[in-house]
Amino acid sequence: MKILIFPLIALSFQVLAGNNYSDSICRENVQSIYFPMDAPNFPTKPLGACFANKNITKKLSGPWDITSAVFDGIGNINYYTIGTDGDGSQYDHTKIMAASINKDGDIVTAQVMDSGNPDWDDPKKTLYNMQVTGYDWRTARLYFETDAWATSGAVHVLQMEGNSSIRIKYHKFITDGSVSAVTDKGVVVERTGDDENKSFSHSYLYDNSEKKVCIVNTRDKYWSVYADCIDGG
Repeated sequence: MKILIFPLIALSFQVLAGNNYSDSICRENVQSIYFPMDAPNFPTKPLGACFANKNITKKLSGPWDITSAVFDGIGNINYYTIGTDGDGSQYDHTKIMAASINKDGDIVTAQVMDSGNPDWDDPKKTLYNMQVTGYDWRTARLYFETDAWATSGAVHVLQMEGNSSIRIKYHKFITDGSVSAVTDKGVVVERTGDDENKSFSHSYLYDNSEKKVCIVNTRDKYWSVYADCIDGG
């Protein structure tokens, strides 16, 4: 089985299976925390977590499942989510966690956010089934999604105090949809819906103030890097 490592992108969650606790999923001589994935089933949630050639899934998650993961991009912190009371795809209780290696070479984990009880009265506020989907090291912003509406998820952002900090400056709901890319201009979110009896699906750029800027020209080869607007905005 071919194993791929995707440290900078969101990891999706479609396989109804728990984590793999075998060392066989880990690659040798990788002296950092990483989350291997099963290439034939990509996109999917991580198989587990590794450090060098050792499986550290239980160390990072205990009896819970690791359900998503994203790297901060500069070698400091791995953000990931863990879930319990679920079917392998949706979890009633989730937490955003952080893992790093301290100066003594030890693995350190800490809780960043707990989903608590879902707020079913307000989809914008519910934190049901949290999944980290991107991190921007330029602005220290962690993006995550929740299961909010019947036909769409909700995109949130945590503004961290810095790349080496897990302290949250603020948490904000951005929009409905799902994260497509994180760029230096902001986050690109794919949104679908109905407008005047016509269905639509567009990728919108939201800047680092959480404001919608434009529709992104996804026909451009490098749209996920530059996020150029269709209208030139």
